[in-house]
Amino acid sequence: DLAETVIQRNADFTDAVYLVTGTRFDVPEREIVDFTINFSSVPIAVDRVPDLLGPRAGHAAESIDGGLVLLTGGYQRSTSIVLASSELYFDGTNTFFSLDDRISTRLRYDHTATKLPDGRILLLGGFDQTGQPVPFNEFFFWR
Repeated sequence: DLAETVIQRNADFTDAVYLVTGTRFDVPEREIVDFTINFSSVPIAVDRVPDLLGPRAGHAAESIDGGLVLLTGGYQRSTSIVLASSELYFDGTNTFFSLDDRISTRLRYDHTATKLPDGRILLLGGFDQTGQPVPFNEFFFWR
């Protein structure tokens, strides 16, 4: 139910920083799990980041450029709400920003987000609020 994505890396991944985000709802009190893992340090550094603006699991995350990570969709298991909202994480300020007024996606969870060679982010698959497969793809453009 967590999402992870590369924030920065070199060509052979020996100097990579990952962002891991999400909320575990399967524990008695929901557990927020938001941190970075830096593989370029010895020992490997794991650092907390601020919590997501809204608890979510089953969301997709994909790196844009310049330390930005797009997080889309997911669900809030405790309320059975499937999300159409998006957030943007900026590594430079260690901050999450809401994109609700700028981008909303179809209600979906357990989908993928893939950065295409032209820089667009493709959102594909997943399930809607009734548990049915989402047959539509969406694109996110960042400029």
